[in-house]
Amino acid sequence: MNNVKEFFIQRAICEGKTYGDKPSISAYVALPYFLNGNKTIIELGFGYGRNANLFTQYGIHVIGIDFCQPWCAIAEKNTNIEIISADILRVQITPQSADGIFSNFVLHFFPPSDLNQVFKKASTWLKPNGLLINSWLSVNDEYSSATYPVYMKCFTEEELVTLHTDHGFELEKPLELKELELINARNRKTTFWFTVARKKSNKGDGS
Repeated sequence: MNNVKEFFIQRAICEGKTYGDKPSISAYVALPYFLNGNKTIIELGFGYGRNANLFTQYGIHVIGIDFCQPWCAIAEKNTNIEIISADILRVQITPQSADGIFSNFVLHFFPPSDLNQVFKKASTWLKPNGLLINSWLSVNDEYSSATYPVYMKCFTEEELVTLHTDHGFELEKPLELKELELINARNRKTTFWFTVARKKSNKGDGS
């Protein structure tokens, strides 16, 4: 993950709010799920808080985790977000303390072994039947075959079903969506999977 960390820290230093201020489509689609009794959620790779700010507006307590200190410094201006500036793989959070976990275009930067660890941590942090909601780049994205400066994977629906099932999550049918995404003042049409999964109540919580 060191190359990924260096890549995004440099982006933050050079670009500031790379993705603008507007919350992502995934955050808007996830919001109704989190309003249904979810009071504390963890956002993985929350950046400078554009999605977390949306959730806090509805009374949700957000714990934002991100290794990018320049972006965390921007987010610190919003006192409603509990910020953890650290690598997701090294963070310790009280088991079964979160009602939901969210990430937007984050987990596809993790190689398989690290992604397995993320899922184990998510299972540990979530309460029984807690929600795991993420967006992932699709193999149908127009840039899926492009060379990227850091590890990045684009997923098929079958891969996502297997990934969640293998880690004890019940996955609703993934939605393949498109977003006209603002990246450093340029629009990019992104094709991605939006997934909603629920932690099985009988799943072990060892991390």
